[in-house]
Amino acid sequence: MQHESRLLEMLGALSLATDRGGGFPPETALRTSIIGSRLARAWGGDDQFVRDSQLACLLRYLGCTGSAHEAAALHAGDDQGFLQLFADVDVGKPLELLSRAPRLAPGAPMRQRVRTLAKLADPRIANAISLGHCEVACRLGAQIGANSEVVRALRQTYERFDGRGLPDRLRGNAVARVARVMHAAQVFEVMLRSGGVAEVRAAVQRRARGQLDPELAQVIEREAGDIANSLVQPSLLGALLADEPAPHACVTADRRREVALAFSLVGDLKSTFTLGHSTRVAELAERCAGPLGVANRDDLRDAALLHDLGRVGISNALWEKPSALTFAERQRIEEHSWLTDQILRASPLLYPLSELTGVHERLDGSGYHRRMRAVSVAPAARLLAACDVYVALVSDRPQRRAHAKGMAAKILGEEARAGRLDRDSVRVVLEVVGQPLPKLRGHAPAALSSREIDVLALLAKGRSNKDIAARLHVAERTVKNHVANVYDKIGVRTRAGAALFAVEHDLIDAGAFEN
Repeated sequence: MQHESRLLEMLGALSLATDRGGGFPPETALRTSIIGSRLARAWGGDDQFVRDSQLACLLRYLGCTGSAHEAAALHAGDDQGFLQLFADVDVGKPLELLSRAPRLAPGAPMRQRVRTLAKLADPRIANAISLGHCEVACRLGAQIGANSEVVRALRQTYERFDGRGLPDRLRGNAVARVARVMHAAQVFEVMLRSGGVAEVRAAVQRRARGQLDPELAQVIEREAGDIANSLVQPSLLGALLADEPAPHACVTADRRREVALAFSLVGDLKSTFTLGHSTRVAELAERCAGPLGVANRDDLRDAALLHDLGRVGISNALWEKPSALTFAERQRIEEHSWLTDQILRASPLLYPLSELTGVHERLDGSGYHRRMRAVSVAPAARLLAACDVYVALVSDRPQRRAHAKGMAAKILGEEARAGRLDRDSVRVVLEVVGQPLPKLRGHAPAALSSREIDVLALLAKGRSNKDIAARLHVAERTVKNHVANVYDKIGVRTRAGAALFAVEHDLIDAGAFEN
């Protein structure tokens, strides 16, 4: 990994996940953070205050999945729509809240919608949802390395200057200055999207001395135009980095691990059925890495932690549906893999992990989202796929109870025999979890292993041992041994004979890529 990578760059890329988790447009957090840094500076803040305001605004929705389960229950399963529904509302004005009632829990029976509205009017419900969001944001913010001022601001995400906020009803200067900037930046960003600078000024004027600090309201009145213009950039992440005062916080290998762990929890908190899933996959993968000879264990573990981050972009109505998913719903679920890929590719520091997070791909091309086959799937990704399936099988899911370990081992073996999961990876996973090894030869001719099939497919196409080694990320000597084993097993001594065997047994496209 790179030695000099900026923390803000990594968090800026990962903020795309919290945007989706809150149901907001891409780069909402980046826009809010830029607004926050400009407001903090215009309010007379020093470099540390600007830096804290930037980070607090960027992490504002870090706890968005903390109350996703409860929010989904209030909005017909759509937790994202719930947050979006009230994003531009001044919650200190009951009439504004009531104006959203017709759009609450769409499609639900009228009786359920009335009950939902009654729950929403109960201050205990609103307090629980806001407190859940804040508690998660604070804990994860501290884990990432945010200082006490930023963590304090995250705790006060839903407080108000007039003391009518949640959860502690702080008033005036009892609300942290960084939190006041965060509140103003959020209103600015939402109103700018909905109605431009004029709407920003009008909304801030209405909310001064209510939700917002009147001093900050005056700053916005004076600076709104310039701040809005600062958002017209070819790269918002670049603009954010340019705004960060020196010295810049950088990321070490340990720091990347902490950030990856924090964001894995953001993804896993999305549903009560996935709590701890990514950390368990990471722990199992680390235990299996040695026997399989996986070299870069830092990348392996961080990829395992982040492999399902895109889950935040899919509604809980699907993640927690108790009955079978329809074809269209499955297609929607599969989008989370694409979203994970897009988030990781947004950061140079995380980009290498995107090649390892294809844990939902299958060697026969039946997986998602790229529909890759065989040697196109990196060895580490094959291991993560086997670990992911095993951990899911021994965990409760909305449609079923957790399988016993023996049954999970049987199902994993069936997946390997069918050519969907890598047999070597399945073998090691089952050895590590202490389960008997099922017969894994399955339909593979001549008892070829998954890796031997990979080598055969490339050998048949005329690839040299050196080229095969580069494509499979193994040593050339290892390839030479695999070739010798393949020749022995299929009873040939030449590439032509191997090619004919591959064609006869429909193995020629096992690798399925030509660059």
